Order: sequence, then C-alpha cells, then structure tokens
Amino acid sequence: MVYFRSKNFGIMDFSRECFQTVYQNKHGIDSLYITKIGVLLASEQKAIIVKNESEEQETKIVGKFDRNVTCVATDGDLIACGDESGQVRVVINRRNTLRRYCEHTARINELKVNERMVISCSDDMTVKVFDIGKQESVWTVSDSNDYVKGIDVMDGVLYSGSYDGHVNGYILDRQERVFSYDSRCKVSKVCGLGGFRVAFSCLNEVRVIEANDCGEVEEIGKSMHIKEVTGMKYYEGRLYTSSLDASIRVFTKDLVMISKVRTRYGILSLNILDGVLWIGLVDGQIQKLQKEKEQVKKRRKVYKKSVDDLEDEIDVEVVKSLKKKYDAVEGKLNRYEYKRSMMGAIRKRDMQEIFAVMSYIQEKREFEHAFLDLDRGALGEVIDAMTEFFSIKEFIPIFIECFEEICSQYERDICDDRRLSSKMEVLAGVIDEEIFFQEENLRTISLLECFQADVC
Repeated sequence: MVYFRSKNFGIMDFSRECFQTVYQNKHGIDSLYITKIGVLLASEQKAIIVKNESEEQETKIVGKFDRNVTCVATDGDLIACGDESGQVRVVINRRNTLRRYCEHTARINELKVNERMVISCSDDMTVKVFDIGKQESVWTVSDSNDYVKGIDVMDGVLYSGSYDGHVNGYILDRQERVFSYDSRCKVSKVCGLGGFRVAFSCLNEVRVIEANDCGEVEEIGKSMHIKEVTGMKYYEGRLYTSSLDASIRVFTKDLVMISKVRTRYGILSLNILDGVLWIGLVDGQIQKLQKEKEQVKKRRKVYKKSVDDLEDEIDVEVVKSLKKKYDAVEGKLNRYEYKRSMMGAIRKRDMQEIFAVMSYIQEKREFEHAFLDLDRGALGEVIDAMTEFFSIKEFIPIFIECFEEICSQYERDICDDRRLSSKMEVLAGVIDEEIFFQEENLRTISLLECFQADVC
C-alpha cells in the first residue's frame, strides 16, 4: 500500500536559484542594456541607469520623454532611446542630448548604435539609418508591408524582421538589399550569426537561415520555446534566447540546443556583458546569472540542510521535501480525487507539488482516472506543464506515461483542435530535443571514460 506523504516525493530545482536580483522596477523590463557602470533600462517615460557599484541601487535619469520609452541601446558614452511616438534621442556622457530625430511616425521597436550611426525600426514599417554627425537620416528602408519589429547589425550586414513575415539582409555600405526570406509568420526578433546566417523568432519558434552570395536562402534549423520568444543574443559562438515561458536556451549556430536554464517569471529582455547574462522580467526585476563559485557555495549550503547524500547533478537535485506539507492535497488524494489534485497542482505551477501529486498517481497506477473527462482547456494546461518541466529528468518517466494516456484518450480531440495540435507539436519538439541532448551527454561521458581508461 502506498500512502501519500509530501516528504516522500520532492524535487528541488537549482536552475531557478542561480539568478540574483539586482533591481526591482515598478513595471516589466522590455528593454535593457548593460554598461560598465550600470544597467540601462526603459522605465515608463524615462530612460535610467542603475549603477552597479552602488549598494543603495542609485539610479540616474538619462532622459525624459513625453511618451513611454520603448527601447534603449548604448555604445561607449553614447546612449540611444526610442519612444512610442517615434522619437529617437541620442545622449552623450549620460546627460547631454546630442541628437533628436523625429522622422518616424510610430513606435520605435529596436535601436542599434555605434560611434558613427544609429539604426532604428518602427511600427511605421520603416528602418532608418542616422549618421550621428547629421541632423537627418541618411537612408530609409521601406521594403516592409507591416510593423518592423527587430533589427541587428553584424559584419556590415543589416538584418530586419517584420510582421509581414519577411527577414531581409542589407549591405550597409552599399545601401543594398542582398536577400529576402518569407517565413510565412510574424517575425519579432532577428539576430545575426556571422556571414549571411541569421536567427529570427516567430511567436514561440526560433529559426536559423543562411543566404549565399546569389541571395538564395536555406533554412538551417528550427526550435521552439513554450511561449513567445522575447530576446535573442549572439555571444562567443552561442545563440541565447529568452521567452515568456521563463526559460533561457543556448544553441550552437546550427540551432542545436546545448543548455537551458529557468527563472521564476516570464522574461521580456536579455543582454550579456563580460560573460554575465542579464535578464529583465515581467514583474519588473532585473536579474543576473550568478557566477559559478556563488552557485556552488549556495548549493552546498542547501545540501547540508536537506539531505546527507546526493547524486552529483548540475542543475537539478531530488531531495526529501521535509518542510512542505501538502495537507489539503493529501486529503484529496486519499479521497481518490486524482484529477482535482493534479489540475490544482498544475495551475499553481508549483514544481514540488506537481512532482509529489503525479508521483503518487503514477505509483497508484491511476493516470487513466486522473485524465478521464478533461475538457480541452484543462488538457492544454496539462500539455503546457509537461512541456515546461520535461527537461527535469525526474519528470521524464512520469510524463511519458501521461503522454501515452493523453494520446490514448484524446487523439480525436487533439486532431480536431488546432490549438491542442500546436501544443502537442511543441511538446514533441521538446521531447526530441531532450532525447538528443541526453544522448549527446551520454556519448560525451562514454568518450571521456574511454579516454581515462586508455590513460590508466
């Protein structure tokens, strides 16, 4: 006989504890840049810098606008800000306005700046290139038929992505378009990867394409987050992506996932400076990824309080949850209310409780009853939770049984409902990625063991 006790089924996810909060804003952080002296961010009608060296989180206002600031960018002493009205302002030495451009007629979505130029994209369907030494733009790109949401510059190539589905590449010096690719979906972010290879996002998808010298485009790969992709950054040969699903994924240039980490809230923006990852969250927090030594120190402290003997894992450890007592859940499960307990845990998004409840249901062999007569909304919630937590190895055998049960009971519902079909497609992609990721890990470990054996 298996009796439910929350201390018997517990899981601790250290990947959520590796971020350190450095600032709390009143509103979500849609745009941030990291400088040597602090964090530059957009906050309502102001662009502000939060100084790193200040223990009291001293802030300095860079510029005030009549409308909300939508994006910021920086390079050295230059700071560029854009707002909802279409105004672009260039500030020098964090206080003096050097240029003010009012050529755009709608919201500024993204900015790029260097010592010579500022490049902006807007909901007025244009991209504009401004020479900082001049009072007006030197080039306007108007190839798009919808909002231009993302731009990037790498190796003298300007990339743009718009809601009409097109990703375009231009040679800046020649002011000439060299390729155009129709993705057939709304493009919100673009990120150059070198040469004519570029990554871009469509809702929750991440894709990589590459153009040749003749302008012909080849699709290199595709991956998926659970929710909309909100940030992309290429750093030292790796592509970093963030999402509203509260995760960051790391890919090679060929879009092979090599790592991922989660935080507690949806991510709106990300940036990297000197190897440190910074993120802006929907709840207004700015967080940075703790250094490896800080993470190890924190983990050891938790280990001593939790258990005596642990497996050597990097991100996730299974521990006895001695402190949490899910008395209400225990009562429901002891009354055979499997479905109600499962859905309650899933809606809370409490990983400890989800693991405890579903482990119990698995041991009781009651998944058939737990999944009986779910409406399509509840089924979608279950699939979302499976997608979010599938990468945690302790969940994999549980979710495999859940997946089989869902396919057995709801195959027709999934085929008839486009939303459920899309969710199952995302889950299938996550499963494929995770299996490939684990296989690569095992292959690497095997090669290492063989090498060590040869040395001995």
